[in-house]
Amino acid sequence: GDMETLTRSENVIYNNYIHDWARVVTTYQTGIQVEGVGSLVSHNEICNSAHQAVTWHGPYHIMEYNEVYNVLKETADCGAFYTGRNLWSYGCEVRYNYIHDIGREGTFACGIYWDDGLSGQTAYGNILVGIPKFSVLIGGGRENKFFGNLIIKSGRTALALNDRFKVA
Repeated sequence: GDMETLTRSENVIYNNYIHDWARVVTTYQTGIQVEGVGSLVSHNEICNSAHQAVTWHGPYHIMEYNEVYNVLKETADCGAFYTGRNLWSYGCEVRYNYIHDIGREGTFACGIYWDDGLSGQTAYGNILVGIPKFSVLIGGGRENKFFGNLIIKSGRTALALNDRFKVA
């Protein structure tokens, strides 16, 4: 895709089994990383890793119908679905994913983590099960929408929201 014109790439990552990565370097080695504009990540099974399953940067990406489990086993301050620290990723959707059995007790691992002021994200229809810290963490930002999701057996907090990067 083209960031200048916001032309969508229409790239598709579909129906893959992605497993057992990040064995030597355990942080910031993601199963799927999407950049640019307008990609689709759909119907993938992503499992067995020390760190994150799906990360994205840029607008209009869709992550749907993926099953993610047994990730974030050795790291902290991370999410199975993670992005943050930019204001140009508007219009992305995380929908109809099954995120379960991630992280481990005592670590800061989230199912969906929108970090450091990320804005304009939408999540709906997701099922999050067995996440020991925060099932969802929205770290500030604006115009984020989280609705119609099912959270079961959440650890400390099912949905955490704070006001990082608050504009006066």
